[in-house]
Amino acid sequence: MTTSAGNRPIPHEQFRREADAWRAGLVEHASNAPVPARVAGTRALRVLKDAFSDAVHLRNDLFSYQRETQDEGEINNAVLVFEHFCGCGPQEAADRVNDLLTSRLHQFEHTTLTELPALFEEHRLDPAERSQVLAYALGPVSKC
Repeated sequence: MTTSAGNRPIPHEQFRREADAWRAGLVEHASNAPVPARVAGTRALRVLKDAFSDAVHLRNDLFSYQRETQDEGEINNAVLVFEHFCGCGPQEAADRVNDLLTSRLHQFEHTTLTELPALFEEHRLDPAERSQVLAYALGPVSKC
């Protein structure tokens, strides 16, 4: 998938993130960890939500590639997108998707460990609010 402007890829994961924005919201509910409204829109929380969403999609695309592309005719699988955009075979595309997945998981971990403590201080979250944010951040991890 490419755009006509500069032959660049369409931001596949961003499109999927927006289409499934509700999924990351389920983490709050499933973890019983409502994020305090005053920090919900901060960069750190957006990064956590996006990284989680991307990881879900990328992991699914790796595991379901064969079924989706051969049996179901799916065209929105990230491995297939990488194949077409990079002009590579399925294994190289899967390796690149796996690298992207790993990168998004590292971003999630880095944000949790380095940005949340600063966010807590900057917004003067009390211990209960800090616990809610941490429960939200650990929600996807603890449910795996």
